[in-house]
Amino acid sequence: MAGGELDGRIVLAYVAVQIVGSCAGAVLAHFMFGLDLFQLGTKPRTGIGQWAGEFIATFGLIATILGCVRFKPAATAAAVGLYITSAY
Repeated sequence: MAGGELDGRIVLAYVAVQIVGSCAGAVLAHFMFGLDLFQLGTKPRTGIGQWAGEFIATFGLIATILGCVRFKPAATAAAVGLYITSAY
């Protein structure tokens, strides 16, 4: 959207799908490990280390995407998958 290539409605749809997908993934992970499917977090997960890690991971992901789009667009999906797999 920032580059002028996506309509605002499409972006909102992407955001909605990301939120629904992440919630579904958390529920499935709880199911796999025999936990209550819906539960509140009891441990605060914040601090400078958490924010630094998020910044670094996001920077690397964006760099991967932009680099692929510029030099080898056909490899973008695979590169993003590899980046996410290696980051975790």
